Parts: sequence; C-alpha cells; structure tokens
Amino acid sequence: MATDALYSTLRHFADATNDLVCSTPEFVLRRPTKKLCDRDQQAGSSSVATSTSLSHLQEPTLRPKLPMEILDAIFLLLPHDHLKPLLFTNSFISALAARRLYHTVHLGIPSTIIQFLKGIVKKPELASLVRVLDLHINPYTPISNFYTLLHRALLLTTGLTSLFLELPKTHSPLWIFDRCTFKLRQFTTSMYCRRPLASFLEAQSSIVDLTLRGYQTDSVFFLPFIDPLPPSMQVPNADAFILSPEALPRLRSFNAVHADACIVQAVVQGRPVQVVSIPLFSEMSVAALDALKMSTASLKRLSVISFDPTAPSFLFEALAQRFEELEALHLVMLMAEYSNELLEQSANILSRFKCLKYITFMAAPPPMVQPANVANGNVTPATEEDEGRIAKMWHRACPTLRTIILPKGKVWFQNSPAPSATATTAHGVGNTSTASVQTVTTPSETSTEAGGGGAIAQSASGSDSNADASDDSNGPGMVYIGDAQSFEQDMLDAVVSENAYNGSSNTNNDVQWSHL
Repeated sequence: MATDALYSTLRHFADATNDLVCSTPEFVLRRPTKKLCDRDQQAGSSSVATSTSLSHLQEPTLRPKLPMEILDAIFLLLPHDHLKPLLFTNSFISALAARRLYHTVHLGIPSTIIQFLKGIVKKPELASLVRVLDLHINPYTPISNFYTLLHRALLLTTGLTSLFLELPKTHSPLWIFDRCTFKLRQFTTSMYCRRPLASFLEAQSSIVDLTLRGYQTDSVFFLPFIDPLPPSMQVPNADAFILSPEALPRLRSFNAVHADACIVQAVVQGRPVQVVSIPLFSEMSVAALDALKMSTASLKRLSVISFDPTAPSFLFEALAQRFEELEALHLVMLMAEYSNELLEQSANILSRFKCLKYITFMAAPPPMVQPANVANGNVTPATEEDEGRIAKMWHRACPTLRTIILPKGKVWFQNSPAPSATATTAHGVGNTSTASVQTVTTPSETSTEAGGGGAIAQSASGSDSNADASDDSNGPGMVYIGDAQSFEQDMLDAVVSENAYNGSSNTNNDVQWSHL
C-alpha cells in the first residue's frame, strides 16, 4: 500500500507540473513472470494484482519531457549556487547540472582552487567537462606541490578552450603544460615572455585571443620608462621570445602588458591581428607602432596606454600615418599632460582616418594657473564647454565619428535630429571628472595592466563601443567611461532604428552632439 501511495503522489505531481513522465506498472512489467500470473489468479482481485505488480517497481523513472538542449539552455541561466543542489537529484538532472557547473570555472581562493583540482583529478569525467578555466593565484605564493597538482589536472582537461592563469610575478612554471592535449582559443598568462612560453604557443594553432601579462625579466621592479635594464639581467638570445612563422595562424586579438616592441613584433608579424592593446614606453613608441604595421590584416581596434611623456606631440600623427582604417581608438596618457590647443590641432590629423567611429583620449590636464599667468602663454584645464566644442570640431574633421570621450570623462555621441515627439534625451553618468589618470581597466573578459600602475585592454568579442573603465570606488584619479560608452551605443542604435522607422535621415555633417 505504501508503494501505491508513492506512485499516486508521483503521478499527481507529474500531472500537475506537466514536466515529468512516470513509468506505469504496465510499462515496467510488460512481460510478467509465470509466478506473478499464478499469484494474480490465486488472489482473484485486481487490486491485489496491482499491489503485487507495484511491488516490483523499485523506484519510478523521473525524466523531464523537455529536450536536453532546452534544459541545458535553462541551466545556463542559473548561478552556480543554484546548480549545486541539482547534483543531488536524479542521474539525468545531475549529469546536466554537472556539465554546466564545470563548463566555466573561475576561482581565486587557494583552498577552493586546490579542492577543485583534487576533485577533477579524482574524477576525470568531470575534468573532461571543463571548457573555461580561470585561476587567479596572485598574490599568494604556492609551493611546487600545487603546480604538480595543477599539471595533473591540466592533463585531464582535454576539452579546454579558454585558459586564464594569473600566477605570482616571479613564478613561471611552463612545465605544467607538458603533454597537455587541449586546443585553446583564448589564453591569458602572467608567465615570463621567453622561449619556453613561445614553444607552448607554437603548439596552440587555434588561439584567437592572446593576452601576455608577464614580464620579460626576473626583475619584477623593472620598468622600461624608468631605467634601462643592466646587461647582467638581460635575457640571453637563446631564451628570447621568438615565434616561428607558422605559429598562431588564427590570432586575431593581442593584448600586451609589459611587452616592448620586440615582443609585439614577435606576436603580430605575419598574423591576421585586428584588435590590439599595448603599452608604449619612452624611446620605444614608434618601434612598437611599426611592429603593429606588420600584421597581415588591417588593424580595426587599438588601445594604447602610454608611459612616454612626449607621446601627445607625435602619437596622433604616427597613428594616422600607419592605421587609416581604424574603427576604434582608445588612448590613455599616464605621464603626459594635454591642452585645448593640442586637442584642437589634432582635428586636422583625424581627417585622415577613413573609418574611425569611436575615439577615447585620456590624459592629465595642465596644472591650474592664476588668471595673470594666462597672458604669459599658460593655459587652464579645458571645461566641459570646451570639450563640447572640440568634439564638434573633431566630428567635422572626421564625419565617421560616432562617439568621442575626452579627458573630462563625458561621452559625446552623435545624435541625429529627430521629430520632437521622439527626441532623444541626454543623460548624465555621475561624477567622472578627474585631475589625473592612474588606472584604467576594462570590464570585459580580457584586461591588462601596465607597469603596475595602469591597465587597458580591448576584448576580441566585445562591441566596437567597448572602452576602458575603472570603478570610482578605487579612489581619486580613476576614470569611469566603460558603462557610459556601452549605454551610448544602445542609445545610438535606438536612434538609428527610430529614424529608419519614421523615414527620417541625416545626410549632412550638421549633427547634434550630446553627452551622456
């Protein structure tokens, strides 16, 4: 009778939810045994026969009626905390939950990382489910046993496609990749840019997005713009980062952090790189830009963080000469100041860009001066009105521009005139005005740092309007522009769709410019 009650409860639940199928006694016992038939005849009662047959039903089969692909898409929307309880349901749901739970793994606590690695080593079937692995170990200092465990785990992750390893700056255990069979499409590492890393990259022909965050020397305090490296610490030629011409044939996006012109050339030369983020150091800026010119494809998006104090005087000119087909340009000057005159003079240079849609220029303003000093040639920092005038000047020189971000942190975007009933409203982004730029980071899956004092990156899969951003909560001197620019793109798409719906168009350069 207890079995009858259990079956009735499950059947009622299935009928109520309409998403479960319970196996009936007739389905389970399609061919009853002779002993069962004899017992049914002796009982002479259908209720006894049903009760007897149900005694053979150990546990009902519960399986969602939805296709596996639909369930997998639903599980994709669940946070990890909601997926974990599903591992303790039935085998069917547990298998789907495990596949989604282990598909993308982001870990940054040592104890959790070790527990995860031990788990997939103990159960290789779980390791085969991992596709994206992001381990952030810095600033902790693991011992050799940890890297041995990591090596064993990587050997089992045969389906891995994206790997992000943030290790201590003095650790570069490239031997953990020995005998690994995975084929990466995205790779980010903080290991030294030396020959062993190049050898590993030569074996990864499927990489599309590469980020090198590591140093080129053992000196973690070395920065090219501060002091040249002494000969005793220079990398031997035999250990230099050199890629064979056949390596990385599909590379499209390259992000560098501490790399000089030699590393940039080694990666970009002869490869179809279209999206780049690099640092520029004093006396190496032009060489790094020349290295980007060696790509076999036209550069579409370029993000630059400059440590060259002289960069504002030549950078726009150098870029216009080399990359006329740029669509997005993001410049951050960390060791240079700007003036209104500099921005105004840049308008003529911008006219050389044929396809430029998005531009960001961030730099420290000149120091505040007294009014009496203005007559002597000193300038005051630009106001928002000045930036609005400069934005219109830049657009007249380069009509393809849709979005302009200037040092005040405001987003200036093209707003085509529309009927009053459907006019677009300008929005504010809060307090984004700063006196200097210390750190700029991206909210995307690819971010980089330069010299420990800043970061900039351009995602390979992000939209054209993706810009560098940082959180105001990190302290003064932080520029916040990323979310504003993403919001601008959404508004711009809405304006374009609205104008198309109303049959309106704007064919002249006499456009309105607003800031979010």
